[in-house]
Amino acid sequence: MNIPFSEESIKMLLNSGWNENRRVLDKVKLPKGYHFHDAALKILNEFGNLRIGDYKKGKGKFMAKCTIQFLPILASCEEDRFIEFSDALGVSLCPLGEVNEGYFFLAVDEYGKIYVLDQELFLAGNDIQEGIETLITGGKIERIDI
Repeated sequence: MNIPFSEESIKMLLNSGWNENRRVLDKVKLPKGYHFHDAALKILNEFGNLRIGDYKKGKGKFMAKCTIQFLPILASCEEDRFIEFSDALGVSLCPLGEVNEGYFFLAVDEYGKIYVLDQELFLAGNDIQEGIETLITGGKIERIDI
């Protein structure tokens, strides 16, 4: 992991039920139609089924603070969208869940980079720790032109 969690993020993570030894992959519902690579499974094992942050809490550093739901089943029937962005980037994107109650999907590539997508694609972090920190504190995400 590249950056440590801020105190604010640690508090939100702990309040959501997360801990460093959390292992829940057997309780996470995976949608059909996707091949979940190791990077996705590792993240879902630690963060699966959590709801972190609250986008209704307002202003963040560069954008509004976000809510993350680690429920990959919410990307059911969205395989075409993930395939389109995967092909454009030349990587394999797997769904991790949603951001802001369904406004965006949260995804990871096989290298562990974290993305937010709807009709456009944004890089939220170079790993899950940076992605979570960026989103729940309203950090800066980078639009990817494809």
